[in-house]
Amino acid sequence: MRREMIISICCNDPANGSFTGRLLCVDYASMELCYNNWYNGRGCSVSFKGDDRVRISRRLFTYAERKIWYGNWCWDALTMERKEARRLLRYLHDSGCWACESGPTRLYEWFNAPKRQPIVSQTCSPAASASSI
Repeated sequence: MRREMIISICCNDPANGSFTGRLLCVDYASMELCYNNWYNGRGCSVSFKGDDRVRISRRLFTYAERKIWYGNWCWDALTMERKEARRLLRYLHDSGCWACESGPTRLYEWFNAPKRQPIVSQTCSPAASASSI
């Protein structure tokens, strides 16, 4: 089993491909995750720290490699250890600000199950989560 996996992140401007500092969508092992207000250009903050760490919202995650314009110019890719990638998935799930738009049934249902209050202070509404599904 591979110890690393590729996580694609939509963090670049669709007009010119430049980095925006906002994370709108994530592709995680055939799961498509979208921030609740992604269509308004809102998203959680994302920044690269230069030491193979990325800050997503208020958490730091380590990665082995970053590829810019992965697939098209809206997306970058991060190669992460599986354990770290699962930690990222859990963080997005627990925040209450993300919805799974497609993916394997078991993961889709787990990710979109009703959540408790968001654990991070972000501008998103659980009501918006339910309406975006």
